[in-house]
Amino acid sequence: MTATADYGVLFRRGTGVAPYTFTTIAQATVVGIPTITQVMAEYTNHGSGGWREFIAGRLRTIEAFTVNLAWDMADATHIALLASFNAGTAEHFRIVYATTPAVNWSFDGLIEKWAPQAEDAQNPKVITLVLTIRPTGANAIT
Repeated sequence: MTATADYGVLFRRGTGVAPYTFTTIAQATVVGIPTITQVMAEYTNHGSGGWREFIAGRLRTIEAFTVNLAWDMADATHIALLASFNAGTAEHFRIVYATTPAVNWSFDGLIEKWAPQAEDAQNPKVITLVLTIRPTGANAIT
């Protein structure tokens, strides 16, 4: 097995109808990777020998995750994200891993939080925006 560096991951937003046209969101500095959880159903019984027993409940969730951007208030991709947040509608997103060949993780999601970070006059830095993305529905890894 070959290890892969995490530098070069892209966060993309899709537009139009399937097959979507995806545009890379500019200046993403940290792309959180969503966790997929599966709800477990307990079926512990008197014959379980004092141990809890579980089966997969077949109900899965892609957990919310964050994306940090070096925020450019004039960038078209950032303006589109704000419009999506204000509309409250699900968007098509894709995380592209920098592998050969590239691996794409596609899903629909809503922007749950739009969080510009605090600015400090004594320690100037790039203005950062942290988005929380809440995936909804199924996903595809290709």
